[in-house]
Amino acid sequence: MVVLFLLVGMVFQPVYSSTKNNDQQQIRITGTVTDAETGNPMPGVNIQVKGTTVGAITDEDGKYVINVTDRNSILIFSFIGYDTKEVPLAGRVLLDVTMSPTVTDLDEVVVVGYSTQKKANVIGSVTSLPGATI
Repeated sequence: MVVLFLLVGMVFQPVYSSTKNNDQQQIRITGTVTDAETGNPMPGVNIQVKGTTVGAITDEDGKYVINVTDRNSILIFSFIGYDTKEVPLAGRVLLDVTMSPTVTDLDEVVVVGYSTQKKANVIGSVTSLPGATI
């Protein structure tokens, strides 16, 4: 027995998926982070794409690789004891950065027998002794 289907007057159109592709093209950015005063590479510097959670850390040679989706992204470089730096990519894929140490004022610190506290938080007697006296 042979079954034939006869379709008359039907138009076939391609069907496209309604789901969008969320994968955007990744752009690989590379570079080296160095100390502005010594020129030495800086390992452990945090790099983040501004406004996102995308980030990277420099290796022991101060080199990093980070993927972005926008050639006009801004990279934020941060490291303890150094000024945070925001650098626009402006279409570049190679971005070397120098970081400058930051000068911070430290509060007066009082050393007590069981811990370290700020002078303003100490309850009790406080005295200062020069190093020669000790």
